[in-house]
Amino acid sequence: MQPVALRTGRFATFDPTEGTPVAITVGRPRFPLGYEIAAAVPDLAPSGSLFAVTDRDEFTERYERRLDRTGVPQLRQQFERIAREHGGPLVLLCFEDLAVTWCHRQVFAAWWTRQTGEPVPEVGPQQMRLDA
Repeated sequence: MQPVALRTGRFATFDPTEGTPVAITVGRPRFPLGYEIAAAVPDLAPSGSLFAVTDRDEFTERYERRLDRTGVPQLRQQFERIAREHGGPLVLLCFEDLAVTWCHRQVFAAWWTRQTGEPVPEVGPQQMRLDA
């Protein structure tokens, strides 16, 4: 079985032709979307004390420890379930504009690629991105 293809993106610029929209945030957008969010992966949403961390290195270290505890098998199982129900590829969405700031979706994408060898590209309008 082929692994589920993963992408990352932003709620505000997501295009449904890019895949199945999946929220990886604690909250949902309060602005109107031109699409329905198909599912959510709460294990990827930074919450609690992570919200207060503004230093990128500290955030990355703490978020990756959390990802390590959850683990690839558990996350893959969630991705496969969502893809079975809604189709793929899955586009993991949050709020941040990568032309302005870094984001947890970048941290996840880099971690997933290191753990699995599977790339997780960013979708959406071409924009200048801060280093992932």
